[in-house]
Amino acid sequence: MVKRPTAKVIITRTTPEGDCEVLLGQSGRGNWKFPGGGQETFDFGDWERTAKREVWEETRLRALALIYLGEIEGVPDGDKSHDMRHGMDGGDGLKEHYFWCESFSGQERPGDDMQALRWFPVNEVLRQLSYETNRRGFNLFLALFEE
Repeated sequence: MVKRPTAKVIITRTTPEGDCEVLLGQSGRGNWKFPGGGQETFDFGDWERTAKREVWEETRLRALALIYLGEIEGVPDGDKSHDMRHGMDGGDGLKEHYFWCESFSGQERPGDDMQALRWFPVNEVLRQLSYETNRRGFNLFLALFEE
């Protein structure tokens, strides 16, 4: 099974009331997901560089600092036309490197691969995410706050 590695970024902010919100992007097919994507040759194998580039391309935010959360492996469960455009078939696997970003600059607006962006309360994120690997990646983030 071929593994297509990608970087995914969980972007958070704190509201004036002290609540945590998470930024999700909506694809052209209506799926809610974290910003992210595959490496380009100019990323030189640097996953943090890939993550920052993907955040810019998809949200127009500049990620100032990232915390590595870990990796998730799985099978694509989403947009088959997207998989085919990226050289994957139904038997290919995913390896997603997850990062957390709470330090960023700029104003979010949809970029590549996103038709909309929206901030969700942290307790609604698992229900909103369209992909199982994104839900598993979000659990890596939630584990940081478990006692």
